Amino acid sequence: MNVTYSLTVLLILSIVLSCRKDSYSYEVYEISQYDLYGVAVYSGDTVVAVGGRKYEQGVLFVKAGSNGQWQLKQRTDAALNTVAFRYGWRGFAAGYRGIILSGYDIWDTAEVLNSPSFSVFYDIQDLDTMVYFVGGGEGFLKGTILRAKPGFDWFEELYLPYVLRSICFDGKYLYAGSVGRIYISTNGRVWDSIFVGNDFYIGAVKILNECYFIGARGTIVTIIDRKENLLHERSFLAMLNIVSVSATKGNLVALTGSGKVMLYNGKTWKTWISLPTTQCFDIHCDEQGTCYTACEKGKLFMLDLN
Repeated sequence: MNVTYSLTVLLILSIVLSCRKDSYSYEVYEISQYDLYGVAVYSGDTVVAVGGRKYEQGVLFVKAGSNGQWQLKQRTDAALNTVAFRYGWRGFAAGYRGIILSGYDIWDTAEVLNSPSFSVFYDIQDLDTMVYFVGGGEGFLKGTILRAKPGFDWFEELYLPYVLRSICFDGKYLYAGSVGRIYISTNGRVWDSIFVGNDFYIGAVKILNECYFIGARGTIVTIIDRKENLLHERSFLAMLNIVSVSATKGNLVALTGSGKVMLYNGKTWKTWISLPTTQCFDIHCDEQGTCYTACEKGKLFMLDLN
């Protein structure tokens, strides 16, 4: 199995993290009465946060520019879990009850798309010719992949046995993370699966055109030539409860449900900072070392890795 490339990346991680500071600064914004489930950073200083109350109310907030104020841009009939940008100022958000929101001009203009699905969506992958929304039920069963053309005049919904929480495209293959397995496809319609231990692959990040899947217990997996490369074996004693992952400056960054932000040092996960909150849901970092976490009761933390 070819692991040279992955080991090179992890060596870089070890060097960078061995030089890191002992403490880091953060700012906290309280922007909503609702829990925030998703956050995305675009063009360095524009941040979008989404959330709501599951099947009752959804909200989307935007902070445009380093000196911008948080503004409520959109409301929906169900909570939004995830948000992503496709190109320019156009973006997508998705969540409960199969809701998909398409936005323009920093979300000043938006429309709810006529999605045929009633699944809960957790992640989005935008490609030139197709947009993929993955999810399923609220538990472990019933996975859904919704394919949509960029103009959203065509949808196709595919079903898999287990819920999907993450999706990644490495330039050749599409990958989707689920319970104990990672699904692989070359065309987005036919999906094979690889069994990779007893973990729930809740997040995926792409570093230098390679997809890394991270499990709730801290497992790290890459897929090389359709074969798994297990970089970090999770421990049953280390119940990390990772809920979201991101990357910055080549570093893997993870967020636990209790608000711990962790970095992978090439051998194990180490706590970077413990946030003063009891529940968090998502983390997203830019390439300059700034990370944002979406947490309960409308709290959003901005962390500085520099």
